[in-house]
This record gives sequence, structure tokens and C-alpha cells, in this order.
Amino acid sequence: ILAPVKTGNLVDNPGFEAGLTDWSGTDFQPNFEAPLEGVGNAFTSTGGILSQDVPIGNQPANSSYLFSFGAFVFGAFVPLQVQILWLDEGGKTIGTPGLSFALPIGVLGAQNNYLSYLDLTDPAPAGAVTARILFAPTIEDEDTFFKLDQVILIRASSANLVENPSFENGDEGWTFVNAQVAVSVDAYEGTNVAVIDEDGGVIFQDIPLANAAGHCFLFNSGLKYVRSGTEPGTGHALVKVLWLDDRGREIGIGLNLVTFGIALAEGFDPQWLIYTGITDTAPPGTVAARLQFSKLSGDNVVLDVDKVVFGRLI
Repeated sequence: ILAPVKTGNLVDNPGFEAGLTDWSGTDFQPNFEAPLEGVGNAFTSTGGILSQDVPIGNQPANSSYLFSFGAFVFGAFVPLQVQILWLDEGGKTIGTPGLSFALPIGVLGAQNNYLSYLDLTDPAPAGAVTARILFAPTIEDEDTFFKLDQVILIRASSANLVENPSFENGDEGWTFVNAQVAVSVDAYEGTNVAVIDEDGGVIFQDIPLANAAGHCFLFNSGLKYVRSGTEPGTGHALVKVLWLDDRGREIGIGLNLVTFGIALAEGFDPQWLIYTGITDTAPPGTVAARLQFSKLSGDNVVLDVDKVVFGRLI
């Protein structure tokens, strides 16, 4: 993906190429083995808090920000708490967090690789001059460690426009057809996922858009294919962004992703696949976008959907 953005990366030393320079975290240390990108990463085998204060005083007031990072865990159970806090000129926390979410205890260890995250913050409150980025993994088992790499914070044009993006409030804001919300110990984020079973189905949400014509939008979501029996299987799903007019009629397609996943045999952990896209420009008359996830019947796998992000970069 190549797309224009409003700023460069506002994080200093985002890939830990200079060790922990510009970061604070006494329980972390620089590491130069198996990074996500470049040669460095931040490492801890005891947990703790890693943070950086990012100046945003020269950005327009009430801005939202794109936030992304990659995390890796060796070991079974390492929950991770992530926050972005707003600070005033005196260094005091103001307003509600721009982001605050938890990665469940089983997800990172089951991935067997780095897992990337992307989100859009709520707008910074008036008076905010600093964005404090906080990572807090909890490690209690021996021979377990956590790695962090490639942290990104970029000014965007909107917060996440999706209502109930991680299904923590059930199906609120969504329409489900042959699908349901389920509790999962290895959700992509939080505790719930949307599930389309082996018989196929669809979930979608219509998102009102103001002045959408001529603009492109960012999309991101996690998908996971899970076997419905004891044998491995493969699955296909379609992810679409449809442009709707003021009568709810489809007037164009902004994004059309054909996804494929493998659900491994029993004894292997299913892994999250992260899909990111930039839509085509919305046509004149667009007043809403329909985010739609659908899966064919006949596959011997179920599809989990979690953490849906949709918003404007510029």
C-alpha cells in the first residue's frame, strides 16, 4: 500500500534502531535478534511498561492519529495493555484516552510470529500538547518474552468511524445473517469476535459519511480461519466497502478483497491474518459506506472477524 498522509511518523526511534533512545522503560532492553523490521526491537522477559511522550503541540487541535505497532511473544500467556494518553503543557493527563485496549492472554503466543495492530485514535482534547504511548505486557512464566517493533503515530483526518469495532457490545451497530458474536480467549482484541460458521453468512455495517465524495478511506481488520472439525481446512471470504446513496442504494465499490486462509489440524493454533486497504475515491452522491464480510457455504472452517477500522487519512 502506498498512500498520502498528513505527517511523517511522529514517533522518535520507532524501530528501536538506536536501542531504547527516546523511550522510557526500566524493564525493557534493546534486542537485535529477529526484529519485525530493520535490526532492532524492544525486549522484556519480566514485563513492565514501555512509553514515549510524542509532541503534538504543533498539530491542529482535536486531531485524530493513526497508530500501529508489531508485537511478538515467545511463550503461551502474555496479555498486553496498550494506551495513548493526552497530556497538557504541565504534563498532566487530560480527557479520556485516545486509545485503550487489551490484547487477550492467548493471542500473541499463538501467533508464532509478529502480529501487527492498526487503529485510529479518538480526537485529542483541547489543550493536549503530548501523546503518551504506553505498552504494558504482563509476564509471569519463565522462558517467556515479549518484543515490540515498528511503532507508528501519524495525524489522520478522522477517528475510527466503525461503531462497536471489536464486537465488545455484541452485535450492536452491525447486521448479522447466519453469524453470531462469541467470547474468545485469543480474540484479536478484547474478549469477543464475530463468527460466520461453515454454512456461510454475512455481517455488515452502514457507516454515515459527511462530504465523502472524492475522498479515499483506510480499512483494516483481523480475520481468522478456524477448523470446524478435527481435520485441517481452507476457507475463502469476501471483504467489501460499498458506497451508498441517500436511499441506501449501492452506487459503487470502494474496496473488494478476496481472502484465503488455512485452518490447521488439531494441535496447531489458528492465526490472525491482518488485512489493510485504501479504498478508491467515493463517487458523488455517497452518504454512507457499507463494510461487508461474507463467507461461502461449504468450507469446513468458520471465520472469525475482529477489530474493524475505517476512517480517513487525509
